[in-house]
This record gives sequence, structure tokens and C-alpha cells, in this order.
Amino acid sequence: MSETQPRGEQLRFLSSKTGTHNLDTYLESAERGTKSIGDMLGDIFDSSGVFDATNFEFQFDSSDSQLEVRVGGSSNSWVNITNFFNIKGTYSSSSATYKNFDLVTRSNGDVYIVKGLASNTTTTTFANDAAVASSSNTVKFVDVSGAATQATNAASSATAAASSATAAASSATTASTQATNAASSATTASGHKDTATTKASEAATSATNAASSASTASTQATNAASSATSAASSLSTFTGQYHGAASSDPTSNLNAGDLYYKTDGSGMKVYSGSAWIDVKPTSSEQTAITAVNSNASNINTVAGQNSNITTLAGISSDITSVAGIAGDIAAVENKLTEIEAVADDLAESSSEIDLVAGSIGNVNTVGGAITNVNNVGGSIANVNTVAANLSGVNSFGERYRVASSAPSSSLDEGDLYYDTSANELRVYNGSAWVAADLTSFAATAITSGTLNNARLSSDVTLNTANQTLTNKTINASNNTLSNIPNSALANNSITINGAAVNLGASTTIADNSVVMAIALG
Repeated sequence: MSETQPRGEQLRFLSSKTGTHNLDTYLESAERGTKSIGDMLGDIFDSSGVFDATNFEFQFDSSDSQLEVRVGGSSNSWVNITNFFNIKGTYSSSSATYKNFDLVTRSNGDVYIVKGLASNTTTTTFANDAAVASSSNTVKFVDVSGAATQATNAASSATAAASSATAAASSATTASTQATNAASSATTASGHKDTATTKASEAATSATNAASSASTASTQATNAASSATSAASSLSTFTGQYHGAASSDPTSNLNAGDLYYKTDGSGMKVYSGSAWIDVKPTSSEQTAITAVNSNASNINTVAGQNSNITTLAGISSDITSVAGIAGDIAAVENKLTEIEAVADDLAESSSEIDLVAGSIGNVNTVGGAITNVNNVGGSIANVNTVAANLSGVNSFGERYRVASSAPSSSLDEGDLYYDTSANELRVYNGSAWVAADLTSFAATAITSGTLNNARLSSDVTLNTANQTLTNKTINASNNTLSNIPNSALANNSITINGAAVNLGASTTIADNSVVMAIALG
């Protein structure tokens, strides 16, 4: 047994089931919300400790078809217990699903309620019409077939009772006739005493049997009347709940849960207490439900992505914008390989794209001159040749120019330029630009004893008053001018670099790193 024991300043409560508790804590733990133990007990029992059923009220909420309970009086709120009966109509197929409190009608008219499933969301199915009755999860709710059987049995019992009564009356008449005959036989035929006695006995027996049959018939008539009354009561109850077939909603003698069959094709309807509602979906609704059911896996998948869908809903305007550039996105998709190549390049430590981006000004310049770039591309072989001889090209660019006036910078002796104003070729002699008349230039060079870095590599004719070189070749390999006959010269000797050279001899001329050997004579 439980007991309380003082321990210091606190009372300790010793429970034989759960051990020792601090009594204050134990009592506080027994409270719920703002209700003490006394408040909660007061919701269940009256002041005498007797169970108070008036504290428990139930109602059917027709707005949501819920069965509700309120405990402790009108100051408390109604609480939903469960969905009320959901009338599913006549059994249709093995694929139809049922929950607790669903009502299903068999082909014989009996109505069964589904019960005992694990929860109000658990469903079950029935293989066939008979399985509705044999399932452990159903209970007969309305015994239509039983009422009909009882009515038939009552009628049969009444007929049997009437037949028994008739037979009893007939037996009594027969007994009376036999008794009369027996008495007559006794009076008129004393010699037949034994026979008369026997007949009298038989008559008495028949009378007794008739009385017994009459009593049985009376009992059967009473039973038949009772069965008929019970059947009539059951039938009255059923007909009060089921209004039969009609083309429009019944308007009288209505109670929540009443049924009727609407003949316009809507099927069974149930009265919620305020209005008639369908107990099955319409054809179009069933089509929609079937379509939804066929996509149940997809719906479950979508449900599993609810947070992502919520995120998408928050950026619906962005999605609309993306939809508006679907063509551009498709174009990008078609270039996915190139885009991936760009991405791979950007991921490199030394990216060609970054290099180009750093020189975008130059890229734009090239883009503005793309025609010239294309022209160069068409002559790339020549460009490659020039590139292979770039030092020579640069040297030539420094040595030869075209201008309308004489260049004044980057001048070296032997530089050339074509004067577009005078339409003549000029050469820089180290201090000034002079006309590049090859005949006078060569004669002047020879007269002064220098060639001024000019190299003669082909047949040259020098015509002067005293000196003539006619069709003589300067050897390109060693810069020698040979085979000049004495008859071509006015003197027997010439002066080269300040020294007299006899004709017929040979000498080497060195001037500004150009060496030329001339054989004279």
C-alpha cells in the first residue's frame, strides 16, 4: 500500500509501484494545465463521488462531419473525437479502399460499418461482396436482409398459425363427431361396447390433441405477431433512415445520417443535419481522383520536394524571366562543350582567357580591323616568310623609306629614301641626302678613293670624262672589280686612300667595314 512519511521539512510519498516521491512534487506532476486533481475529478464525478454522465456531452458537427465531445460543462470547448460515418455506398470493387467509420452496403441491402483499423488513416479493401460480411473489420449496421427474413418468417408463422388453428378446429369437430358417433354406437349397439369404448377413448385423445394443437397455434400466432412487430419496427427504423429513390432531395422527417438514392445519376446522398451531401464523387470528380491516384508516386515525390517548391515560389519572377530567354538558354546548351572548355581554361593557374581579358583593348583593336586581319590570314604563308626574316625586314625598314621630304632621324650613311615630291631616289652620304645617280655616284666614289659602303653586285657602267667602267662585274663573293684594261683609263696609275697605285697592279680598299679588292690593268 502507499503511505506518506515525514522526512525533515518535506513529506515523502512511498508508492508500492513507482517508489519514493516528494509529495509536493508528486501532486504537482498530477496536475494538467491549470487544473488540479480536484478539478479533473470534478469533471468526472459529482459531489457524492458518483459518476456524473452530464459532464460528458456529445454532438455531431455537420460542417466537417466530426463527432465532438465536451467535458465539464458549457464553459469548456468542443473537441473533435473522430470523423462521423462516411457513407461509401454499395460495394463496387476490390480496389476500393475503406477507413474506420466508413459505411458500405452489400448487394442484399445490408449496411456494414468499418472498424478496428490501426488508425483513422489506415485503409482496407474487400476482395468481393461476401468479404464485406466476413471481415473482422466490419460490423453489420443495418440488417435489411434480416428484417426482410423476419417479415417473411412472421408471415410464414402467421400462415402456419392459421393453418394450425384450422386443423385444431377440424380436429375438435372430428372429435365431437366421433364422440357423438361413439355414444350413438353405445346406445344402438350394446353388443359393440368395446368398440364404442375404444372410439370414445380415441375421440378423447383427438380432443386432447386438438386442444394442444390449438395452444401451439396460439403460441405460434403470438410469436408470429411478435416477429411481425419486430420486423415492422426494424423496417420502420430503416425506412425512416433510408428515404428510397427520389429525383430531388427529401425535405421532411430528416435526421443526420439519413440516406436516399437520387435518380438523376448522382447516386447515394446522406443528410448531414443541415444539407444533403454526396457520399461518392461525381463522374468528373472520380475521373479526376483516378487521374490523381495514377500519379500518386509523382505527387509523393513533389510532396518530398515541398521546401524546394517553396523556394521556387519565392523566385517565381526570376523563373518567369528565365522562361522569357528559353531560346538563349537552348543556344547556350548547344554550346555546352565550348562553355565547358572555357570553364576548364579559367580553372587553370595560367589561363589563356585571363590573358586575353588582360589585353581586351588590343582584342578590340583587332576586332575593329578584322578585314585587315582576314587579309593577313589569306597570306599567312608570306607572313610566316617575313617573320622568319624579321631582322632583315627591320633592317630594310631602317635603310629604305618613302617620304615627300628628307628623313631627319635614325640616319646612317648609305640609307635610301624615295622622294615622292621630286620623284627620285636619294642616298644619305653621311652628312646629307644626295641624288642616287648610280653612274655619277660610282665615279665619285672611285675618284674620292671610297665606295661609301655601296656594294655593286651587278653589271655597272661608269661614264666620266676621264674614267670609264663599261660592263665590268664586281664579284659578289669577294667584292673584286677585275679586268679593267689600261685603255679604259686616262692615267697609268690611280690614287686610292691617298696612295698611288700603278695600273696593272692590284690593291685592297677598306672603307667602313666594306672591303673590295680591285684588279687594275
